[in-house]
Amino acid sequence: MRTNAPSRPQKLPLAARPIRWPSLTPLTSFVLVLALAAGVLAVYAPSLQYHFILDDHRFTGDPRVQSPGHVWEYFANYVWAQFTGGPQSFYRPLFVLWMRANFILSAMSPWGWHLLSIAKHVVVAILLYLLVWRLLRDHIAALLAATLFALHPAQTESVAWVYSSLCSFT
Repeated sequence: MRTNAPSRPQKLPLAARPIRWPSLTPLTSFVLVLALAAGVLAVYAPSLQYHFILDDHRFTGDPRVQSPGHVWEYFANYVWAQFTGGPQSFYRPLFVLWMRANFILSAMSPWGWHLLSIAKHVVVAILLYLLVWRLLRDHIAALLAATLFALHPAQTESVAWVYSSLCSFT
């Protein structure tokens, strides 16, 4: 009885071979992620000079945000419960909880609120990097996805405006 010997893998023509991108070491990826975070800070640093605008005053001055005894209300009511006639379908407890945390850390300082908004954006970009890396096991693809998210012009409003940055959180 004749057994089939393992056959040699045949070489594919150059056009049919898969393209292999160079892989990044974890240290190089870490340095690039730190560079991305520094780039985000540099791009959005001018927003630290901005003041509160539009609805920012309404939400930063909300008594439920400024006093500690209202945390339960964040989960029991809708966002605009303190205003008569507000829409009752906008249930966002994490939004109000994030505003409370911002108030605890920054009080009524626009600089602090904007800094926390930028920091949140950096954290989300890094989390996106980790998610893409976990799904694809490709540091380059993860870095490209995180960079596109972090620096895309569509993110400007959600990072630079206090109220919009809070809405993007939920």
